[in-house]
Amino acid sequence: MKLRPALAVLGLAIALVGPAPSFVSPSLDAAFAGNGNGNGGGGKGGGNGGGKGGERGGGKNGGGKGGGAKGGQKAASRDAKADTKAAKTNQGAIASELKGLNASKANANAMANAAPNSQVGRIAAYRDAALATAGAATAAEEAAAAAEAAAAGAAAATAEVSDAQAAVDAAQQAVDDAVAAGAPQEDVDALNQDLATAQDGLAAAAQQNAVDADAEAAAAQAEADAAAQAAADAQATEDAALSVAANGRELSPEAMAELRGNLGL
Repeated sequence: MKLRPALAVLGLAIALVGPAPSFVSPSLDAAFAGNGNGNGGGGKGGGNGGGKGGERGGGKNGGGKGGGAKGGQKAASRDAKADTKAAKTNQGAIASELKGLNASKANANAMANAAPNSQVGRIAAYRDAALATAGAATAAEEAAAAAEAAAAGAAAATAEVSDAQAAVDAAQQAVDDAVAAGAPQEDVDALNQDLATAQDGLAAAAQQNAVDADAEAAAAQAEADAAAQAAADAQATEDAALSVAANGRELSPEAMAELRGNLGL
């Protein structure tokens, strides 16, 4: 431990006197080399310290990213819970509006065996009326389509008669022109034959139109009118049944959708 100060003094003396003898240099070199090693060790320490600091900083940054992802998951979870709560609140409001109509969730056996004047019985009556309305509406649509088709057939038959009449008129005009022009008798006879054929076609078309097409169209229209009236009557019955089941209350579209959904309508 006392060697370094002595060497330092010796080195100073040598510097003042002149070039150092060769036997002194190795000792000085060793001394200064020792100082260099010490400084190098400090550098290594600093480097290691910086490296560790970088690792810690990187860890903190990674933690920030992980925290952001977790924050997003928590926000999504909160939103989902809020939506669920809102749905439950809305469902609760509908159930509150339905009141006794919540009995529409009763099973089919309960519906079938319910007393007519009970709440379930009144709901069952509404369900049956709604089903009848749906059936009547379908029948009315089908009857209207049949009436439309029959009317189209009658119109086609009428057009056929019109075309046949035009053919008769043309054939008659051809005969008249031939006679007026003094055409040979055989030519006039041929034209008269064409006229007879056209008249037969007109008779057949007129018979088809009068007997079949028009009659079918009229009958189909009568059936369509009756079906439309039946559908209107069924709707009125359904409305009355709903009013009884709901005790005269008018339901919101959401409540009606819930009720009809419960009844499979």
